Amino acid sequence: MAGIYIHIPFCERKCIYCDFYSIEDNSLQQKFVSSLIKEIELSDAVWQNEIIETIYFGGGTPSVLSPHKIGTILKAIHNRFNISAEPEVTIEINPGTIIPHYFKEYLSSGINRVSIGVQSFRDQDLQFLSRIHNASEATNTILDARRSGFNNISIDLIYSLPTQTLDNWKEIIRRAVEFNPEHISAYNLTVENQTPLSRMVQSGSVTIPEDDLCAKMFRYAMKYLEECGYIHYEVSNYSLPNMESKHNSNYWMHKPYLGLGPSAHSYRNDLRWWNHRNIGDYLDNIAEGKVPLSGSEHLTPQQTMIEEVMFQLRMGKLDFNHLQNKFKIEMDPSQKLIKDLINDNYIEYKDGIVKLTENGFVFCDEITKRFLNSFSIM
Repeated sequence: MAGIYIHIPFCERKCIYCDFYSIEDNSLQQKFVSSLIKEIELSDAVWQNEIIETIYFGGGTPSVLSPHKIGTILKAIHNRFNISAEPEVTIEINPGTIIPHYFKEYLSSGINRVSIGVQSFRDQDLQFLSRIHNASEATNTILDARRSGFNNISIDLIYSLPTQTLDNWKEIIRRAVEFNPEHISAYNLTVENQTPLSRMVQSGSVTIPEDDLCAKMFRYAMKYLEECGYIHYEVSNYSLPNMESKHNSNYWMHKPYLGLGPSAHSYRNDLRWWNHRNIGDYLDNIAEGKVPLSGSEHLTPQQTMIEEVMFQLRMGKLDFNHLQNKFKIEMDPSQKLIKDLINDNYIEYKDGIVKLTENGFVFCDEITKRFLNSFSIM
């Protein structure tokens, strides 16, 4: 099984925290769609032997494209690849870019899952993030998606904003649950290099909340969403039973995926490659009949092992039996690290399987480093 990711690079306005490749010039939409279809046709024939079980439109802002353009892209994908009988097909939606009747047209084109970039139900937060929508438009977008027949809706939220208190965050997460979405993503605000937000932090005009407050917000989300029936299946992701994002889960489980569009990454058989992070270079390559390849790397066994440890722990567990069989790794024979982590209430351990506790999720990055330092490849 494999997945396909399509990067739509257009945005109405770039958000201050985003470091994904996007442009605000929407005049290139038609040329881009035509080139994307050519890239699909140029894709390596090896992908025709893979069963594609997930398709994901990300960006950028995919919802700036009309349902007709999205449908044209999906038709080209179905013509080229071996698509499973019931694929998960997701499109990211930004409130403020969507017309209500688009939802039914997306459904008709084959989209069966929407990921709505709400980020917050407080106008003050949205203004800080430079989002183009307000809280009322976010609410209406969720309701329009449900009324149109979508039964797989994900809501994206961001916490640890300078404009938020713990009480604000509690109200935001409770408000999200009121819509009964099948999936909620709750991301800690990250200050990425070369973004307007990073320059604001460096200049001192913006102060990011202290780690202690961020941890309290994270703990509240974990506890409250669990009480509401959501499963915490990845550090930032929660779903109702059996409603996890298949596409992202496959990515974290190191399954192969093909990336299409500028800046998109692909992975198969320990080889990772990526497209040009510039729409001009991307369009020029396609016009010349070339795959728009910018670079590639072949992962060593150690690199692959490091990624698997990171991904597994982000999903809340670590399977030593799998790691031993695949990478022939050894751990400290005394298992001192395991004992220390259990005593500190970071993990539970049984039959070779580590499971993160709530406390463990909070310190996932540090725990990952400690495990990686304890491994050696035989």
